[in-house]
Amino acid sequence: MFVYRGVMLAGRMQHIEQADLGSMTRPRLEAFVESIAALESFLASRRLSAMAAIDSLNDGGASSDSVFRSKGKAASKDARTAAKTANALTGMPTTAERLANGEITEAHANANAAAAEQTQDPAGADDALNNSRVVPPADLHQKRAMTWGRTHEARDNRENRRLRQHHNRKVIVGRCKEDGSWSLYATTTTDIGRELQGLIEAEADRLFRTEDGGRGSDTDRTRAQRLVDALGNLLRRGSGQQATSRGGPTHPRFQPVVRVTMGDSLDEIAGELIGDGPLPDSTVQRILCESGLDVIITADDGQPLWLGRTTRNVSAAQWRALIERDEGCVVCGAEPSMCEAHHVVWWSRHGSTDITNLVLLCTACHHNLHDRGHELVKRDGTWLLEPPEPGRAPNSTSRRRRQHEQQPRAA
Repeated sequence: MFVYRGVMLAGRMQHIEQADLGSMTRPRLEAFVESIAALESFLASRRLSAMAAIDSLNDGGASSDSVFRSKGKAASKDARTAAKTANALTGMPTTAERLANGEITEAHANANAAAAEQTQDPAGADDALNNSRVVPPADLHQKRAMTWGRTHEARDNRENRRLRQHHNRKVIVGRCKEDGSWSLYATTTTDIGRELQGLIEAEADRLFRTEDGGRGSDTDRTRAQRLVDALGNLLRRGSGQQATSRGGPTHPRFQPVVRVTMGDSLDEIAGELIGDGPLPDSTVQRILCESGLDVIITADDGQPLWLGRTTRNVSAAQWRALIERDEGCVVCGAEPSMCEAHHVVWWSRHGSTDITNLVLLCTACHHNLHDRGHELVKRDGTWLLEPPEPGRAPNSTSRRRRQHEQQPRAA
């Protein structure tokens, strides 16, 4: 007999199966979705416990991931991840309890287990990654768990990871047999990958503004297609086959930012690539000497970050500070290159262009806030976008009006 939240599971399943969704109001439908999600977490908790019990038998039988793959029809990668999480949760009681209670999803638990494996500290990960009452969506939590894991792993592990990345770097170019199209796949170290990503996205943004008509235009070129065209432009310029046409300085949101902390001596230097965690010491030294990455040293450099009501436009210095602080969209965790600077207290409502009144929001979240009536709130240190109450009119701020906020102020 299975009991979930005081109700026999069989009765709960019958209630779900017989529910008349077509007759439900929006609040009831949303509550129904929430209830099913919590039940799915409870079932995942029981499955993971069973998988851990299978591995503890040591009877020479099939491993838990093999059982989940054959009996549960899970993909091989998902089965391996579940097996690792199942065994990690035996030493992470808070994560296991929250999963069983439906407070977090299996994806949250997977992220916690991965951080525990990376740091070899299940108790530390269990405590640090469950210290907030507000549970963010799984993708945002995964980013947080990954950052925590990389921050708390041994420094030697960072260097070993960089050496593995460097050893495994490669570019694969091949022809598709079906239609003759070409594909390109590249693997490199974290810091160089970020730098290349920034170059490609900056060129794609230039194409969007100069050739595709910018915001509000109808173009047949998708973002993915624009990135391919941008890469082609960069390669042709590098070979001298195309003249450089940058159209102004690169926007800070396309420039990878490294936070460098100085110790008591020049030998005590630590660096963190925003969005990817701490860097090995050898990479930090290379960046300080030769890299084109945008480096922020954590000290008062005198750059104006509090502009008050003197201007609505966000300065380049403020953009870099926002990337260093927010690391991307504060709601969904999207990359800084996908973000716009938002005034928490709107400029039109007498908000100031101060760093304390600015956050990064991706285009989609910014659109939901300004055009669909969502409200940006902060609870227990977590930013959330709350949908409007039924019947509340959406805001009328247009994208054309908002786009000025994301442009850096001229130096």
